[in-house]
Amino acid sequence: LALASDLRLGTERARTAFLFTRVGLAGADMGACALLPRVIGQGRAAELLFTGRTMTAAEGLAWGFFNALHAPEALAERAKANGVELWALTDHDEVGGQHRAAAAAHALGLPYLSGVEISVTFAGLTVHIVGLGVDPDDPQLVQGLAHTRGGRERRAREMADQLAAVGIRGAFEGALKYVGNPELISRTHFA
Repeated sequence: LALASDLRLGTERARTAFLFTRVGLAGADMGACALLPRVIGQGRAAELLFTGRTMTAAEGLAWGFFNALHAPEALAERAKANGVELWALTDHDEVGGQHRAAAAAHALGLPYLSGVEISVTFAGLTVHIVGLGVDPDDPQLVQGLAHTRGGRERRAREMADQLAAVGIRGAFEGALKYVGNPELISRTHFA
């Protein structure tokens, strides 16, 4: 959807991935293999499309995928100014920004739809599901997302230990420098 847009705006915590190869659907990428190279260049597009690696907000901005990165309040203002009739913010594995985004939208008279992107791993395969109209205060949702995020630090420390075993020390601390929210650390931050 983003590739079909004239302007792509995100927050500093935005993450973008093209996951079709991870689930064995090479070639069924909704046009990303044709459009992404035009936006970020052939080499970078090939890496993301072939590996399914997640592009950070900073990479997306530097490579030209995002036109700009803004706080949720500024995104709501831009959306309203550009005639958006319904706005949703979908953070990855958390709903902490929902009240802030909803308040900003409502202050502008902009209808708002809550959302979240949820990582789900089953049978060794991770997929991302976008949930819209979620209740950001639902205890089960909040607890489940916290559990998902909590597993990330354990996995990140395991990666850092494996890197240390081959002589690359301080990888966990180095990766933390690239994480907007330490609970959302992932393989991407080690790259």
